[in-house]
Amino acid sequence: KFARVCAELVAVAVVKRRPASAVAPMLRAVTIATPNPDHLTPQHPHLFRAALEAKMPDAALATLNRRVYEVDPKTTGVSVTDFLQYCLHGGEIYASLGRHEEACDMLEHAVRAPASAVSEIVVKCYKRLVLCSLIARGELSRFPRHTASVVQRNLKSACSEYIALADAYRTRKPEVLEAKAAECRRIWARDGLENLARDAVKSLVVGNVARLTRTYLTLSLEDIAREAGLAGGAVAAERTIVRMIGDDEIRATVSQADGAVSFHDASGDLFSTSSFSAKLVSCVEEAQEMSERLRRADESVRSDRAFIARQAEASHGSLGGSLR
Repeated sequence: KFARVCAELVAVAVVKRRPASAVAPMLRAVTIATPNPDHLTPQHPHLFRAALEAKMPDAALATLNRRVYEVDPKTTGVSVTDFLQYCLHGGEIYASLGRHEEACDMLEHAVRAPASAVSEIVVKCYKRLVLCSLIARGELSRFPRHTASVVQRNLKSACSEYIALADAYRTRKPEVLEAKAAECRRIWARDGLENLARDAVKSLVVGNVARLTRTYLTLSLEDIAREAGLAGGAVAAERTIVRMIGDDEIRATVSQADGAVSFHDASGDLFSTSSFSAKLVSCVEEAQEMSERLRRADESVRSDRAFIARQAEASHGSLGGSLR
């Protein structure tokens, strides 16, 4: 009942064009409904939807960043639809904040979820996964491991335009990609993904420039424009290089005297930064916590009476078959 009230609250707020009014109540609802911070509840996707509709993704970011380890319908009443919507809206929040790699991780959870048929939510997730994957990884990643074969087959047909865009992206030619994006503009508009598709198209040039840094030590701005497919020539190349340096995507210096760009190896600096050290420590602690959770889960299963009974039945059955 509480989950239904929360859903109605968000729906009414959206209809009345006041979704921001539902954000604070939903933050409180998540706190109330959660037995402990690592549980997923039906209120999570409602909070994310309210934050997205209100264009306030930061309001739900703390909740989204909190790792979910427990999906327990008996305790929280959470359903499969709640889980899929959690992945969908969580991925949308990360994408809206430019955190496309994290968006991919969220969306992949929905795609790999066990299923005997493809739901509309999973189709939406995969469409966003294709675009976010192009932006974050420069390619369309393979289907996540353990993705049901029926899901793979149906997604390929349901998302054919998006896969075609990824095929055009693979050519590394901006003109080919832009032509395909223009051809499918109505599809992006229908799905509400115009901005994300536009970002995917723009990311190709950035990716092409980044690839040059792994091949050359020095290049002229004209050569960069030609190799990366920049239509604006040296001026566009300089503007792109300066922006990428400012965003810390590459390490380079631009000579104003001769228009040459020198690329620098940033790998040494990357691993010596305090932020990288903090991230490494966080990853190790998370891995240790996950290992401990798996150990406790394994012990719980091994000591479960129903599991022990089934194991005994299976062993007696196999023993009887061997005696015959």
